[in-house]
Amino acid sequence: MVNRRILIPILNRASLRWMPFYLTDNIYFDEIAKEDYAVINGQLNEYTAKINAKTKCIYIVNEKFTDVDSYIKNISTALRFTFNMFSSQDFIVLLFGFLIEENRNARLSKTVDILDINYESLRELHYKLKPNVKRKEVIAYFKILDSAIEKSDKIIITLERFNSSLMRSDNHDKIIDITTSLESLIETSTEINFKFSLYNTLISYVKLEEREGISVLLKDLYDARSKIVHGSKNARHRELRNIMEHWRTFVEIAKACINYYIFFLNQSNPESWNNHLRKLALGIDKKIIDND
Repeated sequence: MVNRRILIPILNRASLRWMPFYLTDNIYFDEIAKEDYAVINGQLNEYTAKINAKTKCIYIVNEKFTDVDSYIKNISTALRFTFNMFSSQDFIVLLFGFLIEENRNARLSKTVDILDINYESLRELHYKLKPNVKRKEVIAYFKILDSAIEKSDKIIITLERFNSSLMRSDNHDKIIDITTSLESLIETSTEINFKFSLYNTLISYVKLEEREGISVLLKDLYDARSKIVHGSKNARHRELRNIMEHWRTFVEIAKACINYYIFFLNQSNPESWNNHLRKLALGIDKKIIDND
């Protein structure tokens, strides 16, 4: 019988406090095992040059999958989003993963690219957990997220575009990614800008008296994205400056909206999501998370 394990190296500094850290029975964080480093380092290439004998890794063992490429990309998206939620500084950088197969001897079976992005610009980032975060909180959150993904794997696109918005160096790309992430929560072909700002305002964690201001910001975000996508030169000036001045606010809004959808999926079916948004707008449905 062939034993398979996946290693996803963390390519920047990461202060995780708990090592090894078991997120589930099959997923844990630990320093790369000596035997695995030897196996991987035996095939010198652009990937092995980015790791060393002290590299922290995400280990995934005893999981069933048929398409290793899709599995590594999807699980890394969920893991990055989970740890972004608990970050006090920067984010975890995951750019590729290794599949090691072992019968009598271990061998590097495959290397899977996760993201095509400039590694050198990210390696000095320092990921830190928020000071008061408890291990059980991270475990519980990942369980909720994993359950939501099982109900609707479309959320992977939402998570991925949010994650990538944090990593982009170009402001145009950052705006496109975070807007696409939020837009993926709104399934409509009419009045897109209006519904984008209305629905995302309603499900974000803002107080009633803050909603008008958040709605205006979201409308500005969508307008800026549209101008970028359609090549408007005007998008390079005032609108972009305004968006980037409020960037941290947009990140927090996106976290809140995505979290709302995650918790919705844990309580209901994805097919009822659009109806829930419509009823929220009409004032005839209650929020599943009351944060007013």
